[in-house]
Amino acid sequence: MIENYKYKFIRFLTWLNIINYCTFITIDFLNKSNLWRCSNLLKYIGILICFIITLLIGEDKYDSLDKNLVRIALLFTLIADFNFLIINNYVLGILFFCLVQFTYIIRHNRGKNIKTYNYFFILMIYIILFLLLNYINLFHDNNFIISISLVYGLILIHSLIISLGTFKRRFFSKKTCILIILGLILFLFCDVNVALYNIDDYLVLKYNGFENISNSLIWIFYLPSQIFLSLSGYNNVNKIFRR
Repeated sequence: MIENYKYKFIRFLTWLNIINYCTFITIDFLNKSNLWRCSNLLKYIGILICFIITLLIGEDKYDSLDKNLVRIALLFTLIADFNFLIINNYVLGILFFCLVQFTYIIRHNRGKNIKTYNYFFILMIYIILFLLLNYINLFHDNNFIISISLVYGLILIHSLIISLGTFKRRFFSKKTCILIILGLILFLFCDVNVALYNIDDYLVLKYNGFENISNSLIWIFYLPSQIFLSLSGYNNVNKIFRR
């Protein structure tokens, strides 16, 4: 009985997020500056709902480690988006997104016998790469944030490649693998548009609508990616959405 109420609540949260998604996408396309704060708040609520969905996993987990990893990933996502949407601390936001993707790398490698020290070694490679880029100072005034963004891009691609191997490793069910892969692909599409939105500042030839288009596309891809990834923590998604 309690389990049925839990599944109904998860369905309610998912539909609430879909309504929320349609609302802020509409606001974004209206492009009214006086509604931006409202849009950002709705976006953050969407990520908060995804995090709450992971807190409800309970006994519907694959195992305790997977449950904790998906919760940690969504918690880092929540913190990253707080920095982006609420306090505009972009460097800290990117840093937390690096932690998000590294958590997914660990999670989606389940089923493959990899020692903990190997992940530490991979992490050190990314840190050294960032330090080298920052030291070389290729990008001058914006060197720090561009360097960390490039490293984040590499970690994201690494994370997507790892997700594509979830079918082969067979730790997750096929439907969960699809949710994971779709989530990471949409995550990539989102971040490609983040890059396009920001690179417009460095283009000699500018298109007036380019920035607005890429900015709108960011969240068209992003919230669905988080919905898929949050639901991937459940070992039987069909059971949740079965009427």
